[in-house]
Amino acid sequence: MRISLLRQSQEGDVANNRLDFGTATLRSAAAPTEASDLVNKEYADSLAAGLDPKASVRVATVADLGYAPAAADSTGGITIDGVALNDGDRVLIKNQGVATQNGIYTYVDGVATLGFVRAEDHNGDPAAEVSLGNFTFVESGTTQSATGWTLMITNGLGTPLITPDADTQGWSQFSAATSLIGSPSIDIDGNVVSVLPAGIAGLGLEVDASDINKLRISAAAAGAGLTGGGGSALSVNVATVGEANIARAINVGLGGISIAVDDFTIVEDGNNRLSLANGAVTYDNLAATGG
Repeated sequence: MRISLLRQSQEGDVANNRLDFGTATLRSAAAPTEASDLVNKEYADSLAAGLDPKASVRVATVADLGYAPAAADSTGGITIDGVALNDGDRVLIKNQGVATQNGIYTYVDGVATLGFVRAEDHNGDPAAEVSLGNFTFVESGTTQSATGWTLMITNGLGTPLITPDADTQGWSQFSAATSLIGSPSIDIDGNVVSVLPAGIAGLGLEVDASDINKLRISAAAAGAGLTGGGGSALSVNVATVGEANIARAINVGLGGISIAVDDFTIVEDGNNRLSLANGAVTYDNLAATGG
């Protein structure tokens, strides 16, 4: 049957070609076939079932509720992740020990044995409504706020479609809105994270007076076996072995390496070679070896 609306007058019942049904419901059992046809909820749900995103939830669980969602007692109010639930709130229940109880629910306030009912867009009607890849975002909560969760695992084999209360639902986090906070030793500028030398100085390091972006070993870091630092060359003192004064010091500086061995001094000559320093060898330094 087709109803045609004819423009009669501004005061007529069908003025402006418009019908006002008030609170009544216009029902259609047939699926649309023409571009201008109205669609019923079943048809719209079947289209939506082909999309993975689900409407956001207010909160998500962080642990097993301790009871079956369908048997929850909400007469005294229920709090999840620090949020007191209101009637009609959408909740992602994902931590049940009985994984077939997981899923997206609607909270019903003040009902003794019906605290949660499966959300209309995630109750398995139509059949393709719940499937692997469904995802939703969490709006609030102490720990779960601004996180995204996707339905990744089920025991239903051979098909990505899931039957609520029969198949398990394993939800995994796939996103989180996080922000990095700087500190005295870390600077954050957009996507660039930098280490501030002044912030980590003091553990044997200090800021180079000639370049505040550089660190150097402080003089205070020199202890037993070390001298220098604070801009001066480091000296590593080699311990005396027995009565033979094998080596006195190994000096590391900007000019290279010098080694003082007894009364000899060996230096790097600038050409990547070690040589005896001028005046380092005298007759008294020489000793004959038997052979």
